[in-house]
Amino acid sequence: MRERCEEAGINQTSVHFSWEVAAPTDNNGARSPFETVTDTTPYTGVNHMVLDSIYFSRRFHVRCVAQARDKSGHLGTPLRSNIATISTESSICHTTVTTGTARGFQAQSFIATLKYLDVKQKEHPNRIHISVQIPHQDGMLPLVSSMPLHNLHFLLSESIYRQQHICSNLVTLKDLQGVSETGFLDDVQYDSISLGPGYDRPYQFNPSVREAKSIQLYKHLNLKSCIWTFDAYYDMTELIDVCGGSVTADFQVRDSAQSFLTVQVPLYVSYIYVTAPRGWASLEHHTEMQFSFFYDTVLWRTGIQTDSVLSARLQIIRIYIRDDGRLVIEFKTHAKFRGQFVPEHHTLP
Repeated sequence: MRERCEEAGINQTSVHFSWEVAAPTDNNGARSPFETVTDTTPYTGVNHMVLDSIYFSRRFHVRCVAQARDKSGHLGTPLRSNIATISTESSICHTTVTTGTARGFQAQSFIATLKYLDVKQKEHPNRIHISVQIPHQDGMLPLVSSMPLHNLHFLLSESIYRQQHICSNLVTLKDLQGVSETGFLDDVQYDSISLGPGYDRPYQFNPSVREAKSIQLYKHLNLKSCIWTFDAYYDMTELIDVCGGSVTADFQVRDSAQSFLTVQVPLYVSYIYVTAPRGWASLEHHTEMQFSFFYDTVLWRTGIQTDSVLSARLQIIRIYIRDDGRLVIEFKTHAKFRGQFVPEHHTLP
């Protein structure tokens, strides 16, 4: 076979794959015509040797189309595989509805938590930890963002529509360079992926079978508990300036040196499913997360300063006398506390 491929000028190591999907057979036994899958997403491609499960559902008909390339890169005659019908009985993560229904997706409750990690934490000190847990159903794609999720087709296929979703699982750390240091999708390290229960299915994280961007998403899915888990760690400035959070309460406690602060962060979760056989449908949720805390302050005229013992290291750089006779001392300092020096303030004389 290799000799025949070489004689015909065919590069057998470069095969172009595409996929065709047809909607489930109706009650009269009629099947819809096959259509080529063309909708790409940030996590999946449509010309890979493996078609991701978000492109089909129960009772769908799927077949692969393979085309060899010659030395010039031209595609040969398309060869179609046998038709595979997606089972209704052997899914890994079962839906909560009756198996016999044609579609029957339901939105299940998700869990979102927001927690402050103090300076004693080793990995993410002085950060706000956002954790989102979403029940999984086969054929489902979960989207998480602090901004509303609109126009799914362009949101999934065009990167420019995802630029405003900085605090989401629609962008990677590479996309966030210069904007944020954290996100819900981190880089893939194959040697650090847990292989415990729920992460030990055959080919689950095999880079020769699945694309890297697919593994980056699916390493957040436990196939034993059927739960998606997305974690992100933001500081307070990022929550307000980048993630769309807002300060809903900020006031001084009466007869006390304490101030009270409440930050509210929106969270949008969409369960995405394919429609027959192309396009997307969604089940959408929206919640508001709040984080409140007290902090000790003393009034500094109209400003605020911390009432504590401070120390610093001071180094003289230059000493000279100006033309007007004043002595000028230039120095630099290094603070030995969490904060900053305030050399000028509009309330000072």
